[in-house]
Amino acid sequence: MQPPVAIVSQLRGRYRPLALVFLALLGSASLALLWHASTAAPVNWMYIQDAARVLNQDRVTQAGGGLGYSIDLYTTNTFSGNAGALAAFCRAHISTSRVGTVVIVIDTRQGRVAIQDNGKTAENPVSLNPRQYREAQRAFQKTLAGGDFTAATVALLQELSHSSSADRRLASLPWWGAMLLDLVLVCALLVFLFLPERCGWSGATCERDLRSTPLG
Repeated sequence: MQPPVAIVSQLRGRYRPLALVFLALLGSASLALLWHASTAAPVNWMYIQDAARVLNQDRVTQAGGGLGYSIDLYTTNTFSGNAGALAAFCRAHISTSRVGTVVIVIDTRQGRVAIQDNGKTAENPVSLNPRQYREAQRAFQKTLAGGDFTAATVALLQELSHSSSADRRLASLPWWGAMLLDLVLVCALLVFLFLPERCGWSGATCERDLRSTPLG
């Protein structure tokens, strides 16, 4: 029966071309995963149309920087509909030309806010959900009790940023797991292909060494 080291040596010679092909494929997959991880961060661009003139735009822009998605923010002091109409009014402002955008409309007459997005897309998914939008609306209403629309808007954006950061961390786990598995397979193939054959790895080498050793 052949020792395991001899079997490994035979397999190395027989399957070296196939192992090289797999190594090239895994290397390409690693580069693709790294490229995806480096380009998957959403575009962060903010547009503010403060028709009601109630916002400190510098503070709002700074707060919106942590969201990780593009933001279209509108204020109005002429809207007279109910909450459902405000949500429809917000959806009407969604741009189809820019993916990954969150749209926010603030009704200053009635102290309400509507939040919508243009949905999940392959290029730039918005991972926020209705529950997280409701939590942001509650943060807005709670802070607006002091009568400061800027502070209320900042509180809303901070709540959204907190939710968005948690979602992006969870979403990145499968990619890092795939990269780790890919790295382990690459290392295993490199060991199989290129580790030098020494005594302990090659039964034939050990046998030659034993034959050349003088006997006492």
